[in-house]
Amino acid sequence: DSRRQKRMKPGLCLYKEEDMSEITDNTTNLGLSELFVEFRKSKDWDPFNDPPPGASKTSHRFISELANDGRPNKALRTIGQMASYAAEICARQLRTHCFSICIYGPTARIIRWDRSGAIVSRSFNYHETPKLLCQFLWQYSRASDNERGFDTTVQKASDEEEIVFLQKITEHIQTQANPHED
Repeated sequence: DSRRQKRMKPGLCLYKEEDMSEITDNTTNLGLSELFVEFRKSKDWDPFNDPPPGASKTSHRFISELANDGRPNKALRTIGQMASYAAEICARQLRTHCFSICIYGPTARIIRWDRSGAIVSRSFNYHETPKLLCQFLWQYSRASDNERGFDTTVQKASDEEEIVFLQKITEHIQTQANPHED
């Protein structure tokens, strides 16, 4: 698990202020990450292809193809990496979905990830239209936990509930270890 965690290094992770005290060694912690940002040098790393204006979206191939040699190209490696970060966040936290931003040179995309896939924005040049990125970050900073993707129907067990749970689990394990004792 620690080797896997070491490979999980998005370019930037955003955390809640109250969670910052749990990050002691300057290491990425996807168990606490609110949102991640991935940076790439150029548009070549963008795994998505926006349809041309006016083109049919039903026949358009939105995800990049394999490279000529049959291996995943830079763009497909990027989407695989981002999907693994999103999956890790959703696995380590009680989440219904999470968000990310991917920046490819002067362009960016905003992605909403959930357990069934992703919703991806059109690519936009954040130098020419910085308002799009600023507006997303501003709205995200004011969103509720539920809107940010946290499952607010789940709450942490009280100390008393935790004690009862541990007692019941211990009793169950003992009956499994000694099934013929009554």
